[in-house]
Amino acid sequence: MPDATASRRVWLVLGALTLIGFALRIYRLNHSSLWMDEVLTIARADPALSWREFFLFPETAPHPVWHHGMLKLWLTVFGYGEFQARLLSAIIGALGIPATYLLARTCAGVPGSLIAALVAAVSYYLIFYAQELTPYTHWYAAACLSYFFFLALCRTGTVWSSVGYTVASLIALHIHFHSAFMIAAQMTAALYFGVLRGGARGVWNMALRFAAPGLIIVLSLVPMADQIRSFATKPHFLQAAPPGTFPFQYFYDFFGNSIVYAALAALPIAMLVFVRLHRWAIGAAPEPANSAGEAHSGISMLLIILVVGLAVPYAVSVGIKPVLFHRYTIYTLPIYLILVAVGFEMIRRQAVRWSLAAALFVASLWVLLVEKAQYSVTVKFDQPREVVRFVATKNAELRIADVRYVSNAPTMVRFYMRASGISAPLLPFVEKEEIAARLVGTAKGEFFWIVVNGWEPNPAMLAFVAARYDKIIESRFQRGYAGLYRFR
Repeated sequence: MPDATASRRVWLVLGALTLIGFALRIYRLNHSSLWMDEVLTIARADPALSWREFFLFPETAPHPVWHHGMLKLWLTVFGYGEFQARLLSAIIGALGIPATYLLARTCAGVPGSLIAALVAAVSYYLIFYAQELTPYTHWYAAACLSYFFFLALCRTGTVWSSVGYTVASLIALHIHFHSAFMIAAQMTAALYFGVLRGGARGVWNMALRFAAPGLIIVLSLVPMADQIRSFATKPHFLQAAPPGTFPFQYFYDFFGNSIVYAALAALPIAMLVFVRLHRWAIGAAPEPANSAGEAHSGISMLLIILVVGLAVPYAVSVGIKPVLFHRYTIYTLPIYLILVAVGFEMIRRQAVRWSLAAALFVASLWVLLVEKAQYSVTVKFDQPREVVRFVATKNAELRIADVRYVSNAPTMVRFYMRASGISAPLLPFVEKEEIAARLVGTAKGEFFWIVVNGWEPNPAMLAFVAARYDKIIESRFQRGYAGLYRFR
């Protein structure tokens, strides 16, 4: 019979890791201003918008709606604010820790699975995105569950594993369209598993098991055909396909851009791969499955998913247009962590095992607290909070009430204008000549603000405005500008 005391101890440890991970994610959650992607996300999730406006929101097109819709419901209940919005990501990010453990247990024992959960709990990469209201930790958790039910569906073929795989994969796909690469890799691994199970007959059985989930997933995309077409044709900020070393670069990014931390994580993976290659070279029989059930086939399938899941978008990047970016491949991170778990359990000596575990923990915290200074950096990307705070402060100091505002990207600062009690309309401009057109009808002596966020202010635009209006005060930010001007 199973040891109930040992089981309770495991769940207590996992619960403690989850609480530690949540604490690391919620600490100073609001210390940095929302940046471009976050501002656009919270603008779309505004409870004041109708659902029709939500679905037609132009600035976030053509991203899928799942995360934005969930955030909209969350903000409707808990209030429209920075902290509330980021709190949802922090909670889902913390839930990714037990999801990592659950996935790891399909291929590894309890010690290795707890190591995977530990790495997920203190991962700088996962903490960074859990402190944003972007969908990436949400995507990570959905990917973990998709892999978990995928392996269960391959091995047992139950109705519940089919339903679980369908739901988890649907959520992942409708969080980010690049989940299609993950699903394609899973289907490749399922075919491999079918071959192992019985050649052509095994492949046919796998096809039948995945027929219903696959059909539902495809049908879910039909209403989004125009959105997908827009996604496929939209210009992208990536200019070139990555070099052939990109898998190593992504591993390095996932483990905090730290050579020490990445090397510690790579060590058990390298051990696992070396042993499997050695057994294959000498023609040895596969290792017996452990209590998780058919672990050796699960590891092979995860390796196939990792290779194909990176090779397919790489081929698209080389042959069609660049699509590879580190956060767009976050669906590979759970596989890395599971491989760390399995490799960790191949270390026989307990002292070496726990020395590696301690080194991983210390290296991760070093990256988080020292190298990346996650909790002390006040500026990440854009600074709309600081830009609007400057505007509101100067309005109060100069006692200006009747003032106009022109902005190159109104959506980028509207949230903070609203939070600061500024209800005046934001007049958009693209070309510098449009500024004058937006201010038609303004009388001599009246004031207006130029508010720029997300980009450096265009020197030609500033020269154009300075030549026509009196500059009262201005301030430049890392990625932003605010200038108060008066009509002559």
